[in-house]
Amino acid sequence: SINMDPQWLKLIGAVFSLLLAGLGGFLAQIEVVRRREDILSMINTAGGGVLLTVSMVHLLPEVGEAQHESPVEYPICYFFIVVGYVLLLLFEKVLFSHEHYPKAPSNDNHSTECTKLHTRQEEGTEQVSFEDEVPHIKGTLATPVLLLAALSIHGILEGIVFGVQKDGSATVSLLLAILIHKPVETITLGAIMVREEVSRVNYFLLTLALSLVTPIGITIGLIVHHLSIPEVLLGSLSGLAVGSFMYIATTEIIAEEFHRHARTSLEKWKRYASFLCGVTIILLLEIGSGHSHHE
Repeated sequence: SINMDPQWLKLIGAVFSLLLAGLGGFLAQIEVVRRREDILSMINTAGGGVLLTVSMVHLLPEVGEAQHESPVEYPICYFFIVVGYVLLLLFEKVLFSHEHYPKAPSNDNHSTECTKLHTRQEEGTEQVSFEDEVPHIKGTLATPVLLLAALSIHGILEGIVFGVQKDGSATVSLLLAILIHKPVETITLGAIMVREEVSRVNYFLLTLALSLVTPIGITIGLIVHHLSIPEVLLGSLSGLAVGSFMYIATTEIIAEEFHRHARTSLEKWKRYASFLCGVTIILLLEIGSGHSHHE
């Protein structure tokens, strides 16, 4: 059974989240780390398994308990599961669309030419067409800032949900989920900033901002935890987290990792095994905790 004080776990989570995020920002500046997308992909896939299982095993039962105590018949707590998924879809795919693993800049001298010459065969006659291409502008903050905004949204949310947890088992599981994918997030942001050749000052500031969002969320969660808030509101918050975690795990992590990096049968099996590792860890923690959602 996990008897450690959840408040200490939350403090540990805030500190290590900050440290690991900073470590990820440092590692992103090392070329060999940025190029090992296979390892980062498998770590990220394991994190997807952790997030999905945490949302189903720990958070979803809390939503059900809160809904059972709700004074209204409408399934408001479950409604926020949908809201969480829909909002993350909006933020990450529409408003702040980004790529997880940016390709390294090409060394091909022709890639920066303002005009590309294309030839094609059409009805037996070779035709020539010209396609204007705008050279890539180095030093721009647009892409890194958009990615920071997207990552900050679920960083704040996962921190809040982590901060309001009441039992040690759920707290440990969420802590593990945060610690697994936080370095991957900052390595991703760092790799994009290296590609964009942002200044050292901007690199430090954006990395620091991403490092702080989860501790800030945890602080907010701790404050909410000590306030007299109706159970239905906490259940709605958990529902929001379930929807967002399901989005992050399935649509953002698992789907993208299999689509972008698992092109051979071996690569697919490696990512599937990584995903199962994440799932298994949380299930074993649940068995070892002896925790029940109906106590």
